[in-house]
Amino acid sequence: MNSSKSLIFLFNLIVISLADNVLDLIEFSQTSQQFEHVTTQACRLNDDQLQSLIAYGPIQKEQKYVLIRENPNDEVFIKQSLRPLANLGYQICIFDEHSSQNPSANITILIEAGHLIRYNGRHDVDTLVRFVANLEQRFSQLPYQTISSKLDKKAYEHVLEPKIIAYFPDKTAPGFAEFEKAAKKMSPNPQFFVVHDPTFASKFRLQQPGKISLVRRLEKSQLFYQSTSSSSVDFVQANEIIEWIQKNRGLVLHELKDTNLYDPELQDPNKFQLVAIGDKSSPLGLYFFKILTKTIQNISRENEMFLNPLDSYLNDDDEEMQSSNIDSGLKTFSSSNRFIKMDDIEIVWIDSIQFPNAILNLKNRYGQIDTSSTQNVWFGLIQSPKFDSILEPITDPTRAIWFNLSRMNLSRSDRQTDQENIAIIKEWILTVTNRLQSSDAEMTDGQNIQPKLFTLEPKPIVARPNGNFVLECRVPIGKSCSWLKDSKPQPIDGLRYRLANPNHNEDCSILITGADPSMDSGEWSCQIQQNPAHRSYPVLVQIQNTEL
Repeated sequence: MNSSKSLIFLFNLIVISLADNVLDLIEFSQTSQQFEHVTTQACRLNDDQLQSLIAYGPIQKEQKYVLIRENPNDEVFIKQSLRPLANLGYQICIFDEHSSQNPSANITILIEAGHLIRYNGRHDVDTLVRFVANLEQRFSQLPYQTISSKLDKKAYEHVLEPKIIAYFPDKTAPGFAEFEKAAKKMSPNPQFFVVHDPTFASKFRLQQPGKISLVRRLEKSQLFYQSTSSSSVDFVQANEIIEWIQKNRGLVLHELKDTNLYDPELQDPNKFQLVAIGDKSSPLGLYFFKILTKTIQNISRENEMFLNPLDSYLNDDDEEMQSSNIDSGLKTFSSSNRFIKMDDIEIVWIDSIQFPNAILNLKNRYGQIDTSSTQNVWFGLIQSPKFDSILEPITDPTRAIWFNLSRMNLSRSDRQTDQENIAIIKEWILTVTNRLQSSDAEMTDGQNIQPKLFTLEPKPIVARPNGNFVLECRVPIGKSCSWLKDSKPQPIDGLRYRLANPNHNEDCSILITGADPSMDSGEWSCQIQQNPAHRSYPVLVQIQNTEL
């Protein structure tokens, strides 16, 4: 009997020991030797000290900083963060709340001179330490990944976040040093990739050495970089690459996380904001997230094929894309007869398990929402931009527009059903964000309804030479429109200039291919044919060495 008890006791010790070993792998352990060198006080910086630290970097090369704007509510958070951050080599410094030199974020990580990383996450010790530890892991590696095999290519294709890929024959190639510098400064996001083999480079449509492209989240279409200061790759500058990426990395679908709660991209007042709240661990939540993702990919593919009708959008061996099309029931080479603008739309997915208050607040903030049913997915438009020409800005939460989930076929999931559900979601998104014309009137003061001259007006464009771009214009149903360039009629010849949506008379948006500075630069405006005096405000089109 005693022998059995001894065995049980020994077994429990082994289990506890194994558990400790596992926890040691994922938690921050601190040895007594480490405690001797840990700083347990936060430093305080005045304006001059903060400016000097940001501009010239730490005096000790290995020292890194977490800069926190002073806030009485963060005192406990800062105190508890001191030791774990110090073990990672970071010193916390507090700067004045009203400092004229303060970084844009409440919390900023300073790696070296000029290398600031904004922390937009929850003011929580575990979240901040996890974020910084992830940075350290990324910084211990090269700032880019090399693609040299099909396995590397697969890994690249599975990255759904914005990513940069470039072709350089080797590390001594012109422009590579600046590309590497840009990757280091922007680390950890977006991810950078490089291809050295010309055969692999061609699979990414990178035919020339020094070619750089950007792929946005969930999209497959590429934006190609061209230096604004020089046509030669020898003179490409890291700061130009960074500026171009920041301008064009636009995201459509964001997943809300502890580390991006305060990301300004999620609170852009100039965009249509849609939210989807659901539990991805449930069958319905997982399925809706899949359909929503495929809808965005569908629109992206159609835009790519529309802008580049002569290009084969898929490489023959792009198994990932082909599989994606099969799963979603999409036709790989189906053509689109219209361009769908998406850069002023943002969709935020909120996981209801990670953020349970989201469902509780639905009822309080959006009174018409029924949270008592078995439904565990909600999808709606909660904000429209102030400048939108059709929809009145949504300032009252009860005026939000919610998708009726019963419109979808949720009784089965096969290729045909998925395709039908994608079409339903796509049509709803395009309707509530005014991509589909549904009315030729607007509400001016909440009661008086007056017809609008234009339901969509052109916007200024900067296009690269020989590239393609779209000038948008739409008028109320029953009207038609035409174009003026520098106040003179501009014929639509169906070749270089063709209608972007030829099946709708009220939409005279035009696709211009092979942009030519001598022919296309200038002031463009749209006019209503039934009354030529009604013209849109002239917008400037510039053709120069830059990307859309």
